[in-house]
Amino acid sequence: MTMTQWMARLLVGSAMSVCVSAGAWAQQVGSVAQGEPTPQSADASSSSEIVVTAERRAERVNSLPIAISAYSTDTLKDRGVTDLNSLSLLSPSIRVPENANGGLGVNVVIRGVGSFGGFEPAVAMVQDGVSYASRRIGTFDFFDVERIEVLRGPQGTLGGRNATAGGVYVISAKPSSGPGGYVEATLGNYDRIAVEGAITGPIAGDKLLARLAVQVDKADGWITETQSRNTYGGIDKRQARLSLLARPSESLEMSLILQSRVDEALPATVSFGRSRPDMPSLAEANGVPDFDPNTRTMTQDRTDIRKDKFFQGTFRLAWDLSDKFQLVTTTGYVESKLLYNEDQDHTTVGTVIWGPRPRKQPFSQTSQEVTLSGAISDRLDFIVGGLYLNYDYKLHGEVGFPFLGIPAGALAFLDNQKLTSWSGFGQVRFDVTDTIRLTAGARYTHDKKSSRSVFDFGAGGKLTASGRLTGSAWTPRVSIDWKPSENILVYATASRGYKSGGFDEFAFPSRSYNPEYVWNYEAGLKASTSDRRLSGNLTGFIMDYSNLQQSVLGLDPGEITFRTINAAKAKIKGIEAELEASPIEGLKFNGSVAYLDTRYEGLRTADPLYPELGDPVSPGVNVRYLTGNGLAGAPKWQFNVGGDYKFPVGEWQARLNASYSWNSKTPLDIYDNPGFSQDSVGILSGSVSVTDPSGNWEVSAFSTNLTNELYVTNAVSVNSGGGGSARVTSFGDVRRYGVRVRRRF
Repeated sequence: MTMTQWMARLLVGSAMSVCVSAGAWAQQVGSVAQGEPTPQSADASSSSEIVVTAERRAERVNSLPIAISAYSTDTLKDRGVTDLNSLSLLSPSIRVPENANGGLGVNVVIRGVGSFGGFEPAVAMVQDGVSYASRRIGTFDFFDVERIEVLRGPQGTLGGRNATAGGVYVISAKPSSGPGGYVEATLGNYDRIAVEGAITGPIAGDKLLARLAVQVDKADGWITETQSRNTYGGIDKRQARLSLLARPSESLEMSLILQSRVDEALPATVSFGRSRPDMPSLAEANGVPDFDPNTRTMTQDRTDIRKDKFFQGTFRLAWDLSDKFQLVTTTGYVESKLLYNEDQDHTTVGTVIWGPRPRKQPFSQTSQEVTLSGAISDRLDFIVGGLYLNYDYKLHGEVGFPFLGIPAGALAFLDNQKLTSWSGFGQVRFDVTDTIRLTAGARYTHDKKSSRSVFDFGAGGKLTASGRLTGSAWTPRVSIDWKPSENILVYATASRGYKSGGFDEFAFPSRSYNPEYVWNYEAGLKASTSDRRLSGNLTGFIMDYSNLQQSVLGLDPGEITFRTINAAKAKIKGIEAELEASPIEGLKFNGSVAYLDTRYEGLRTADPLYPELGDPVSPGVNVRYLTGNGLAGAPKWQFNVGGDYKFPVGEWQARLNASYSWNSKTPLDIYDNPGFSQDSVGILSGSVSVTDPSGNWEVSAFSTNLTNELYVTNAVSVNSGGGGSARVTSFGDVRRYGVRVRRRF
């Protein structure tokens, strides 16, 4: 599709949506929709004062009866949070482990639940009002953003499908009515050079505003491949965003956001250590070099490639039908083109299955949502709406199975998955008294999916599998909150989440898995002092999952690929607390703590590492019953603490910032096997900066992972033959430091 064709499709679709009846999707009158400018700056002195739009109306964080954290762009920079992978340094109950396979996309884990099975996310990822239907589109970069909102717990009513665990909402910086902007340059270790900047202002008075932001960021990785001299775990991205905001009349506002990104960094993924203590690693069994954590080098027999091209266009129209009703339409187009190849076992052993040419992984998505909102009375307001969504995903390349006698690259393959989804929802809020409010809502979602997989044997013919499925679900929510004073909120909520079913890739015959569901029961307290120098919140929750999607080694004899199954049940209990204090002028402390008690209540699967521990169910297949095991990727304890101090130095202003994030021991697989867990680890970061009297120049020195901790975020055992098994491991980022200069204008 050409840019001209795409623009025509985008504008026509949005124009048509304006004519949709009032039964379409909705937004609160006088409110601000997701991604809209808020009446309050994101640089508020307290995070509890940040205005968010997670509930599709502009409200302070501490006035919402949901578990939500919000972070301004300043907070993100001070804590060294630049993308999804580093978000766990800030928010409680969230982890973003790097995938052991560069083509699998991002996996966000909230309250112990992520995309450990299935094609689609368990955490809704939303940028500027557009929700990503697949997790295989790369990752978010927090570039020129206004704020980040993290919602914990199911968001199925307003957040939609595939939000069983929560949501991450990225709101880009918006055009301003006056001219301005900034330029920022960063120099750091690993030869990092980064330049970022934005310019904003009016084009045609207050009728048309614009903002253009660009970024180039490049740094060598900290793992070196000794033959190719490629480095892994580095930074290599270029991106730009153009935002236009038009106000042709007092009742009509239109915005267009176009964003493009290219990312060519190779992930910090290696073959490292033994899969089980009494079994040699693949490298040991074949007498080849393994990853050396001291020199941080590895040796492999092929060159890895990764190039991710991403584009997103969003058109939004908000029309005030009257002083009480507003119609909003949002049209989104997302496109991702990933080109990649990897050694697979990350050693010099010739067990590679992928062919010599890179694999292609294109993804495209179109969405259209319409919202109508209003206030029927002073005590009753509503939201109603609808959403149309479709996507088309492909994965094609060359593959082989040398340990089965099929040379690498001997087979051409194609996997194609498609989705068409419709949903409608409504929510009402009723003020029973001046202090008590009821909220009730529900969404109905209908999905249609198809899958087609092809193996091309050349002269040997083709092997084809295809399948279709449909599914529907209701996701209701009901809550009650009590506000005895302006600064205290007590609430209780019951909500349901839904993650759609799907198809396993390359299954012959076609094999599907069922949707997963969750009921979440939550109670919370939010409070602050009248001067907001002290604020905090406390949340307790119980989550009951049914048909939890889980990726496991296949149960069929001779099956060497992973499949997605539905675990019978899983239960999660937990407590989350956040606290923020400003005891004196210029000094601020913040902290959070989360406790999780997770367990499977019905999981049965083969164990590739310890087959002798299972019960025989068929020739060559032993099955373990894992009821009672904790969920993979879910530490029992997680806490974050930080401090920020601003003080004058003559006419200049200095700023000190420090933060510490700690996780307890984290299981990395469902089997709770030795060697597949990360011991407790803490990450210390900090910065010091000075600002000139005009406030236009800022110079800062920063460091993340100051103690240079080497820690694992994900690991998987790959049975590769040759007398050993590869433990493919992904690491978190190492120590980075540098100097940043910023000029505002």
